[in-house]
Amino acid sequence: MKLFASNRVEVLAQQLARVLEEPLSSPFVPEIVVVQSRGMERWLSMQLAGHHGICANTSFPFPNAAVHNLFRGVIKDVPEESLFDVDTMVWRIMEKLCLLMNDKGFESVRHYVSGDDTGIRLYQLSQELAQAFDQYVIFRDRAILDWQDCRFFFPEKDRDLECWQSVLWRELAAGHEREHRASLKKAFMEMLGPEVIDSLPERLNIFGLSYVPLFHLEIFHAVSTYIPVNLFLMNPCCQYWADIRSAGETAKILMKSPDKDEEALYLEEGNTLLASFGELGRQLFDVLQDFEIEEIDVFEETDQISMLACVQGDILNLQNPLSEEKRAVARSDTSLQVHSCHSPMREVEVLHDNLLALFDENPGLRPEDIVVMTPDIETYAPFIQ
Repeated sequence: MKLFASNRVEVLAQQLARVLEEPLSSPFVPEIVVVQSRGMERWLSMQLAGHHGICANTSFPFPNAAVHNLFRGVIKDVPEESLFDVDTMVWRIMEKLCLLMNDKGFESVRHYVSGDDTGIRLYQLSQELAQAFDQYVIFRDRAILDWQDCRFFFPEKDRDLECWQSVLWRELAAGHEREHRASLKKAFMEMLGPEVIDSLPERLNIFGLSYVPLFHLEIFHAVSTYIPVNLFLMNPCCQYWADIRSAGETAKILMKSPDKDEEALYLEEGNTLLASFGELGRQLFDVLQDFEIEEIDVFEETDQISMLACVQGDILNLQNPLSEEKRAVARSDTSLQVHSCHSPMREVEVLHDNLLALFDENPGLRPEDIVVMTPDIETYAPFIQ
């Protein structure tokens, strides 16, 4: 497995284009590039087209779909659509809960849905449980297999929670124990070997994922024994930063060890912004240390001219700006702005005005140069419309 890491996504796209210059055995064999969103798919396909003149016969599956395709290639009789997809599980959970509601251990569930003649509470609970089970299969796959074998993993204080959830899971999985991802992964790992190479894709590329669960990493790493697997990951820092801790995390650790100080516990803050906002990336690169991977670093220094570039440069080199340090930033610099708005509608109006101003000021600016991010697009959708 190869890991290409950079602080610029454009550089990663360039590295991917170079990897894809080596053709597969046939032009009819699709190139597989695993992405996290359709927006990344569109952007990356345009980047590849810019490098190669065309982007064709390239498949952009999401991580779960990519893993499922690997399973289907190696394991026989894996259904194309799983009964354990979240949307399907919601209705199956509703059906099972109706049958189990009066059983011992389901008192809390029965109490929650009592008096709900419309069935809305039962449906909403089933939605939450479907999401939870889907996460269990990915992040606690060994525990799910233990549930099926009637072994338990919750601490004693949560035993009531475990009882009804484990019973519900066994009812869901009854007759389909080998069809969910935890069982499929176990079977896949056992069957993986030289004799199934023809069932694997010729090459696998994973691009721009902000986080890769251990479940997927173990599969990708196992597959890399037989085919090239390339990871293209954004890393805002060129130094090792898996050990840094935010001020809040440091305070909690010191509370648990009052007789020791930060130096004795080897607690480092590094860059305060990276320590506070980079927890997900920190976990990913910490997990990657446990795998045998060839690392290829393609970092680019920032010009340190604009305010944003100064912030990015500090994060890249894992440093905080000195309090007495003076940096020459133009008074007209607008690279980093904060707008405080009183409503989502006003936020969209301010964004709209700023985008129009940017296009007026920069004739060379193109729509593909802009990305707008929001934690919940549904909140803003009517105002955008």
